[in-house]
Amino acid sequence: MLVLVESQGEMINHIETHVSHAADNIQQGVGALQKAPTQDRQWMCYAIIILLILLLISVCTVIGIKQPWKK
Repeated sequence: MLVLVESQGEMINHIETHVSHAADNIQQGVGALQKAPTQDRQWMCYAIIILLILLLISVCTVIGIKQPWKK
């Protein structure tokens, strides 16, 4: 009977440890979710800027090759 009570006490300790770790993980997840919209918006701005730069380079290249003012 004593061995059974001790093993149940150890199981309860393990459960408490897992619940504590789960609470920590939930808090970290909530923090990450709060940061996500601003980080997503920031990467979207970077992508748009890079796209505009590439578009400008390609337009300049096409104009340089065609040279419509020299017929």
